[in-house]
Amino acid sequence: MVGAVAAFPIAARAQQSATAAPQPGAVHNEPFVLGAVLKIVARSLGSDPVVGRVDSLRGEWVVLDTVAPRMDGGLFESNTVPVDRFRFLAVRAQDIRSVEVRTGNSKLTGVLKYGLIGAGVGGLVGGLSNGQGVNPSGADFLSGFLIGASVGGVVGGTLGYFSGNDHWKKVPGPYYLNEPR
Repeated sequence: MVGAVAAFPIAARAQQSATAAPQPGAVHNEPFVLGAVLKIVARSLGSDPVVGRVDSLRGEWVVLDTVAPRMDGGLFESNTVPVDRFRFLAVRAQDIRSVEVRTGNSKLTGVLKYGLIGAGVGGLVGGLSNGQGVNPSGADFLSGFLIGASVGGVVGGTLGYFSGNDHWKKVPGPYYLNEPR
C-alpha cells in the first residue's frame, strides 16, 4: 500500500508535464488565441469571472464557448447540457477588465491539496470515534487520528488525482484585437 501511495507523485508529475504545456500565443500578452481557455472579467458581465474557450474572434469581439472547458474537466465535475442559446458569449475587447489564461491542470497539486484535506477530516473523525470506554485518553485519540488520517489521505489523494487543480496566469492589459500581429 505504501508503494501505491508513493507512486502517486511520480504519476502526477508525468501527467502534469503532459497537460501543463503553455498555450500558443498566450506568452506575449496575446491571450486571444483560438482554443485558449480564458477567465474574463468584463464591465458588461458584472464582477463575476466567466470561464470559456475562445471560439472565434470577430472584429473587436471575442466569442467564448462557456461549455467546452466543463466538458473536458475532471471526473467529478458536473456534466452540463449544451444549450446553444446560452453556450456562446460575445465580449468586446475594450470592455474587458482582466484576463487570465489557463496554463494547465496539475494532478500533483490536486493530490496534495485533496490528500491533506482528506487526512485532516479522516484523522478528526477517526480520533473522535476511537473513544472507547468511559475515560478515553489522548493515546486513544492519537491512534484513531493516525488511522483515520492515513485512510482519509489515500481517499482524498485519489480524488485529487482524478480532479486535478487548474493553474491560471494573469495577462496584463490593455486588451486589443485589431492591433497588428
